[in-house]
Parts: sequence; C-alpha cells; structure tokens
Amino acid sequence: MYKNFNPTPDGGYTLKKQGMISTVLIGVVLMAISIGSLMSYIKTSQGNFLLYTLLFLAFGLFIFWRSTRQFIIYPNQKFFKYSKGLGVGFQEFRFDELDGVTQEKMKNEYGFTLSTTLLLGFEKNGKQSKILLGQNISAKTMRGINEEINLIMSNEQA
Repeated sequence: MYKNFNPTPDGGYTLKKQGMISTVLIGVVLMAISIGSLMSYIKTSQGNFLLYTLLFLAFGLFIFWRSTRQFIIYPNQKFFKYSKGLGVGFQEFRFDELDGVTQEKMKNEYGFTLSTTLLLGFEKNGKQSKILLGQNISAKTMRGINEEINLIMSNEQA
C-alpha cells in the first residue's frame, strides 16, 4: 500500500497530513493563550487583553483551518479534488490539466533553507494555478509523494 496516501471508501486516495504534530501543537498553544487572555480580560476589563485574545484566537483558528485541507486523487475518474480547509470549497482538476509537481525552497541571504514547499501546478481554462501539498517536509518525503501521485494516476499498486 502507499506510504503517503490513504484509500477512501469512494475509491480515491487522500494525502496524509504532512507536519501535523507541529501544526496542532502551535494551534493548541495559541488557543490556550487566547483563553488565558480572555480570562485576564474578564478579570481586569482592560482593552488590550481583548485585542490579544482576538488576535491569538484568529491565528489559532487559521492554523486549525489550514490543517484540515484535503487532497484526494480519484484514479478511476481521472481527477483530483482539493479543499483549502474544513472540507468545503472543493476544487476539481482533471489529470490532463496537471502541469507538474514542483518543489520550492525559500532561502535567506546566507543560503540557508528556511522552508520547502511541495506544489502541484495546473492549467485550467488557460489559467495557471498551484495547490500546496506540503510545507517544511523533507526532500525524501516530497519525492515519495510525487512518485505515489504518479503511481496512483497510472492506477498501479505500490
């Protein structure tokens, strides 16, 4: 079976979440800070605590929203489904719209890699679009995801 994809009941393959432990940990910390700030605001009624609470709450919710994105491949129907978060707003792309898988590295002025991203490019109706499959994951994992996408698209088992 595949290492980076799980089968779905409807015949598709969904990408396993990449880097979820750190994302959930950061989200939990931000939510805890926002609850602490809210408790402080209730006790003191100072305006700054309410602002901090809302900011941390917004960041925490954003992180949880991003951690729920989904990427599903349907090899028999020959299309991909992608949701940016919470399983809503799915975009569908056909296999023949695939424009390639790219790895992008962001480096600082000293040449150290700050982050790496794995993107799937599509050309749909004359417009280019990219979807994010993973961020801050190892090059080995990126290669594995790319290889498994190709295997699933060709409808072969790993």
